[in-house]
Amino acid sequence: MLGARPSAAALGWVESSAGPGARVLRSRRMRHGIASSVHAVDVVHGDAQLYRLVLKIFVRDDPTEPDQAGREARILRIVAGGPIPVPRLLAVDRDGESCGVPALLMTRLDGHVVLRPRRLRSWIRGLAELLHRLHSIRVDPATIGRYATYQLPAGAEPPRSTSHRSAWLQAITRIAATPPEEPACFIHRDFHPGNVLWTGGRASGVVDWLQGCWGPPAADIGHCRWNLWYLHGREAADAFLAEYRQLEPLNAPYDPYWDLAAALGGNSLRFTDGDRRSVDVTEEIVAAAAAG
Repeated sequence: MLGARPSAAALGWVESSAGPGARVLRSRRMRHGIASSVHAVDVVHGDAQLYRLVLKIFVRDDPTEPDQAGREARILRIVAGGPIPVPRLLAVDRDGESCGVPALLMTRLDGHVVLRPRRLRSWIRGLAELLHRLHSIRVDPATIGRYATYQLPAGAEPPRSTSHRSAWLQAITRIAATPPEEPACFIHRDFHPGNVLWTGGRASGVVDWLQGCWGPPAADIGHCRWNLWYLHGREAADAFLAEYRQLEPLNAPYDPYWDLAAALGGNSLRFTDGDRRSVDVTEEIVAAAAAG
């Protein structure tokens, strides 16, 4: 279902949600993740005006988040009108009553994802500036969930093939411990280059807000660092941290715990079953954390 076209019921819901006389002109799959598929939908009204929308369909249940559509809708309402461009929520089908599965309908932002920029340092600086603005979004912590580290499965062991067994044992113990105390703010929880849109060399928006919560900004930094490390190496990850710290000096040195939380937390398969690059990056992060 992740790769399937939207059902007739889902497209009918889009038309009814978009207003009287709305008609779906075309749709195309943009991408899909673990639990949802995302489709670009163009809708026309009787006045021939074209509306560029996004239909997000949640096709897999998540026992840790039973109300995925409702949660992301709530986060989108919270961040609307804030310091960074975000999709505008138009409708939510929380229980799948109309679409058959839970779904969101929202506006489509201008821009495109950039993973291999021509000017790497400028791109990294733009990511850091965008995340810093995101962390300034004012929210009432009582209205959103709170950050909790994704844990490794009980009894997790270092991979047999590793040449850094001692470092792995330290990492596993570290992840099981209480996270470092950090000041809290609103965080995206899934901030990485694949969720950032660019137009004309400037960041033009952030998407995928399901995981938004109240938590340590270092959790966002670590998650983005893992992705930058994967795409462009450790130097890019370190440059991102340096750019962020210029904007928001941290009270203490960056704790490698957050790199481990991003690389290992909740996903032991990233090392054993991931692509070769994931394996290498995970090894590098585990070894770097042990070295301090």
